[in-house]
Amino acid sequence: MFVLLSSNPGYSGFKDGNELYKNCSAEDNVQQALCLSYVIGCYDTLETTVSNLVCIPDGIKANQLGDVVTAYLKTYPEERHYSAASTVIVSMIEAFPCE
Repeated sequence: MFVLLSSNPGYSGFKDGNELYKNCSAEDNVQQALCLSYVIGCYDTLETTVSNLVCIPDGIKANQLGDVVTAYLKTYPEERHYSAASTVIVSMIEAFPCE
C-alpha cells in the first residue's frame, strides 16, 4: 500500500515520519499541537482531493486521528523515514478503509 503513495522515491517531503513521531509522542503541548495540526491538514487535503480512499466514521474527534497516526508510527518504525504526509495517509487508510 505504501509504495502506491510514494510517487517520487527520491523526495521525502519537508517533514518525515521521524519528525512527526517526535511531535506526536512528546509530552509538550506545543509539540502535540504541531502533530495534530499536521494530521488534520493531511486529512483535510486528502478529503478534498481523493474520494473514497479513507472513510472516517461519524463522530470521530481530531485527537483520535492523531492517536491513529501516532500508533501507526510507533508500530512501524521502519517506515518513519518516509514523508510524514504519506505516513499519515497510509495510517488512515489502514485504520479507516472504505468498504
